Amino acid sequence: CTREDTTVLTLNGRDFYNFIKEHPSTTIKIMHRMLNITTERLQETSAFLSDMVTWGEKARKRAVTDEFTGLYNRRFLDDALEERIAAAELSSKPLSLVMVDLDHFADLNKEYGQEVGDKVILSVVPVFQSVFGEGDILARYGGDEFTFILSDTRPEKALDICTMAVNALRKIKLLENMGGSIKQITSSMGIASFPVHADTLETLKEITDQALYQAKERGRNRAALYSSQREL
Repeated sequence: CTREDTTVLTLNGRDFYNFIKEHPSTTIKIMHRMLNITTERLQETSAFLSDMVTWGEKARKRAVTDEFTGLYNRRFLDDALEERIAAAELSSKPLSLVMVDLDHFADLNKEYGQEVGDKVILSVVPVFQSVFGEGDILARYGGDEFTFILSDTRPEKALDICTMAVNALRKIKLLENMGGSIKQITSSMGIASFPVHADTLETLKEITDQALYQAKERGRNRAALYSSQREL
């Protein structure tokens, strides 16, 4: 369709060349106008394609991102974990899985309200991003639960990194002057590694969850590397 009423004129090749010879100045004007129209159409097409690419990229990010925190979401985490486990198996390199709970978060929400609870969630994200590496996958699993994939990371190294994260979270001052009983943001982190502690994806998840439970058993506010023996 066209924007305005348009009359289409056609010329065969011979008539067109004769017209050029007999009316060169008019031909130049016509050709100039044709080039302008073509340029405008190309610019419109380019802008449309650019908009489509931008929309597609935003849609892709929305599909894999937790909207509230900006970290990866659970759906992406599950897919990425399968891929990273397969890559670790092929390369014979270790992979560590970390599960994180913020300590006493339900009590915190009850005491301070959901608005403060949301602020706590947002306050821990930059700490995680600063402590863990760019190649690590940081995901919000839901609520105050987070899960991280640390590729090419041995268990002892993962424990060191997670201990740094636990210590860094305690330094957040958000709750200090709120007058409540909970003054610090603390966390429990469970760690297990493939293939040291588990040789399948499902077993790795189970073992990491057990390590998180062990961290809580030992008093919370700590990172715990999975142990087959209970250490209280």
